[in-house]
This record gives sequence, structure tokens and C-alpha cells, in this order.
Amino acid sequence: MVKWEDTREKIDKAVFSHESSYIDAEIVREAAKKLNFEGEINLSDYESDGINISSDEVCVKRQTQNRPRNDEIVQPKRVDNTVIHVEAANISNNPKELSYSSYVLNGKSVSEGMKLLLGFLCVNDLLTKTLVFFVDGARNLNSSIASMFSFANTKVILDWYHLRKKMEEQLSLICNNRHYRNEVLQKIIPVLWRGDVDGAIAILSSLEKSMVKNNDSLVYLTGYLERVRSSIPNYIMRDALGLRNSSNRGEKSNDIVVASRQKHNGMSWSDTDSTSLASISAIIYNKELNKWIENGTLSFCLINRTTPKRGKRYRKRTDISYSNSQSIKKSSRSIA
Repeated sequence: MVKWEDTREKIDKAVFSHESSYIDAEIVREAAKKLNFEGEINLSDYESDGINISSDEVCVKRQTQNRPRNDEIVQPKRVDNTVIHVEAANISNNPKELSYSSYVLNGKSVSEGMKLLLGFLCVNDLLTKTLVFFVDGARNLNSSIASMFSFANTKVILDWYHLRKKMEEQLSLICNNRHYRNEVLQKIIPVLWRGDVDGAIAILSSLEKSMVKNNDSLVYLTGYLERVRSSIPNYIMRDALGLRNSSNRGEKSNDIVVASRQKHNGMSWSDTDSTSLASISAIIYNKELNKWIENGTLSFCLINRTTPKRGKRYRKRTDISYSNSQSIKKSSRSIA
């Protein structure tokens, strides 16, 4: 049973019958074969019609409206906004175009943003789909998703860029020289790219004690991987199947809605003004400004958009770090 907090009304979970579908098993197995992936394949990990949701918090400088007489009173230095990008893929008849529908929501906090998201999904009848949340690992975001959408078919994916960045930063604190740190990165990044958390923890456990300068950071990083284990998918398989691994839509929406207007040098904002301006920017992005000005209403529906298809970019660093299973096997043998 689901109990709504405001009305205390109880609703049977069967009302939210799921219509989720997954990529055809043969396509998944063919991709695994090309990658020489020999691990267990769970078809439910590869959604075909998921609703992609990226959420990101952004802070701007806070305006001090009243100077406190007591110097011990500390006022918040930042104004928080939570921007949520919702996206669903469409079928395009043009092979040179990508077609999708999207909408941007803005709230003054994570909880407010999640309430708006719940209402948006209800209005657009999307709660029966697989909700794929792309996150940066923030605890408050994960807890809000768990508490607000526990009744729905959800999947939480840790953004690959943030995971890689976390490993780079923490290994810099752990290792006593950059050469050893880079050597460890070359081993651990391909292992995480295929979603092998146990393998990554094994690599951390096998570090030479003489090369570790900060054992507390090593303990922290191991605990971090355990904490986010359920959010680390098989990135290499998702990439091969054309599925997203990134929360960059949410971060780009943050740039459009908040940062591009409110983060210039010398600017500071009050709580209400920052959130209000961000909401107006979101309305403009959602192509609803005229409706809002004329009628004071919003359609609150996904907006169809198209973008040109771009070829996949290959970079030298990417080729080294995100190597396929052949180089992963070599790394595993060298570790053993």
C-alpha cells in the first residue's frame, strides 16, 4: 500500500501497474559477445523506453538583507536551487536527427523539486514507466528519490564522470606519488567501467602499503564504493547499447536556468528572487512563456525537440581508460 503524507489516503500499489519494457535479449547478447563480456547478464538492467531524469543542485551567492547585530550569528552564504531535467526518447524518421521530448523543473530545494517531479510524472502518465535517475552520488538526492518514489519502478545510476572524478581525487590523497596513482587508475577505471565493484575494491585492498600515505582516505574510498554499489551499472554494456551513463542533461539545464544568469562576478541574490528568476528561465526553455503571461497557466507537458546526430567521439585518454574486456583481463592478471 502507498500512503499519501498530506491526505493519509491509502492506495494499492497495483494501481501503478508497470509498462516497462527492455531491450531485446538477442541484441543484448550480441553486444556482450562483441565486447567479450563473460559476466552474468540481467536483461532488466537495459531499459528500452525509460524516462531519463537528471537532477542537480546549484548554489549562487546569497544577498544579505539584514546585517545581524550579533557577530556570532552566521547567515547562509548561498542560495540553493534544484533543477530537474526529464527526458523521453522518441522515434525519428530522419536518420540524421535525434528526436526526444523533455521538460525542465526548478525548485528551491531537493524535496521541493521532487514534489514537482512527482506531479509532472502524474500529469503526463509516466509513473508506469521505468524511471531512470542519473545522480552525482549526493546522499540527500538518493534519499529523496528513495522516499518519494519507493512505489514506482525506479533505477538509480551514478554518473560516470562523477565516479571517475571521485576515484582520481581520492587516489591522489591515498598514493604518495603521481606515478603510482596513475598506475592504479589504469587498473581500476576499466574494472569500474564494466560495473565490477568487487574487482575495484580488490584492487584497493591490494595496494602496496609503502605507497599509501593516507590510510583514512583508503578506508573512505572503499566505504564509498560499498555505499554506491547499487548505483554502479555495467557502463560498457549500456554504452554499447546506446543507453545513457551521464547526468550531463541536468548539469546543462542548470547552466541554462540558473548559472548563466546568476553566477556572474559581483552578483548576489535573495532566496525568493533567485528561485523566481530560475523558474522564469525554465518556463522560457519549456516554450511556455506566452501561455504563462497570457493565461497564468502552464501545459506542464513534455516538449518535443530534435537535434542533429553526432558521431561518437574517441579520445586517446578514453581509449586507454575505457578499454574493452581484453585489456581488462590483462589488468586482472597483473593484479592477481
